[in-house]
Amino acid sequence: MKALLFILVLLVLGCPGPEPQPYFEEWEKSAESATVTITDFSRTPATVDISGSDASLSCTVTATGSSPIVSDAECTWQSPAGKRLSCVTHSPATGDGTSGTWDCATDIPQGSETGTWRLAWAGLRDAAGDNKFWTGDEIEAFPATVTATVSGGTADTTPPTISAVSVSGAITQAGGGTLTTTITAADAQSGLSSTGVTWCSPDGLDVVSCAQAGDGACAINVPATEQTGVWRVQTVTAKNTVGLVESIDRTAVAALPGDASFTVATSTGTVVLDVDGGAWSGSEFADWTLYPGASTGSGDGSVSVSPGDYAVEWTETLCCEASYNLENNNLSATSVQSVGAGESITFVPTVSRKSLLLAGNLSVNVEPAGAEAATWTVDAPSWPGQFSQAGSGDADITGDLYQTTDYRVTFDAVTGYNTPAPITLTSDFFTPKEFLGTYTVE
Repeated sequence: MKALLFILVLLVLGCPGPEPQPYFEEWEKSAESATVTITDFSRTPATVDISGSDASLSCTVTATGSSPIVSDAECTWQSPAGKRLSCVTHSPATGDGTSGTWDCATDIPQGSETGTWRLAWAGLRDAAGDNKFWTGDEIEAFPATVTATVSGGTADTTPPTISAVSVSGAITQAGGGTLTTTITAADAQSGLSSTGVTWCSPDGLDVVSCAQAGDGACAINVPATEQTGVWRVQTVTAKNTVGLVESIDRTAVAALPGDASFTVATSTGTVVLDVDGGAWSGSEFADWTLYPGASTGSGDGSVSVSPGDYAVEWTETLCCEASYNLENNNLSATSVQSVGAGESITFVPTVSRKSLLLAGNLSVNVEPAGAEAATWTVDAPSWPGQFSQAGSGDADITGDLYQTTDYRVTFDAVTGYNTPAPITLTSDFFTPKEFLGTYTVE
């Protein structure tokens, strides 16, 4: 029940998964290392002027480490309103990595919030991939000032605008592939930093996404295992250089120019075997083999196949005490059929029924002697138009006679006699049967 409720929530709220993340380097927060110690910290300059251009706020971390050595360092600065900007360096400016200094410069864009920015955290990572982060009271205990003043210019308080989203490319379920989405976005004041988009699967349970620096073409990989159908945009995001983010949902995207959906098409076709399509009862039990691939079956069926040319071989069948010839005309060059991805083709055999009864197994006998020249007609009611034989007097029924089939004789009028009613008999291979037509004197 909990699983069902979870699925229903997803279907109502939309696809799960995070929105596309801003395009900057970020550490994976792994196990905390006890092998790294900061011995000094400094920042320059004390005041950052962004009135005429972007400016840098640098931090210098002096640290020591036991084995394994220190490999990376990060500083993250936070504005008065909580916006954060970071920098990462991968090698020490001095020292051998076991102890040394790491210099890292954070770009403060024009339009950023002015006022006092504080060091939100400082981090070091050792060669084993373990991290050590200093925050809060630990930073206050650093042997240096951990604030800087940002001044000049007008703070950017307006996020970017997104004006168009479109997708191009073709995807099949088996092949997968890469689509190109084009995002048009802009930021009038501080400039655009990154854009991203997330698509939602037809059932609402899966997502695929891409993110990029700036706007324009963004490539997305669609795995070969993704479900077929129409995938629609879930969210589109744009971030400017001061960290303001615009995020729009599928309703807002639908109002933009361009088609922001794509279709994952099935990569297979379907071959339908309609064995009893117009054939007599019983032939539907026929066996068949589909080429190429040699798939086999009996009776009506369908086979999922790769796009290509196909033919069917039908096998003579014996069912219900009746036998059928199935002509393999579908193996001739003119009867090969082609099927494409998402298409369906149908094969129907040409069926004829085989005679199993010996001459004399069915016969007509007319009495009395005065009516022995009476004429009559025999047909098969279950196969209208398929069998008919006319005769007179006593005679055997000839032609293609079939096992366990109802035959009917209709007698014609004879002057001076009452005409007998039609008679129906069921044929039997082992027991000869006779239609006895008795005329009575008027």
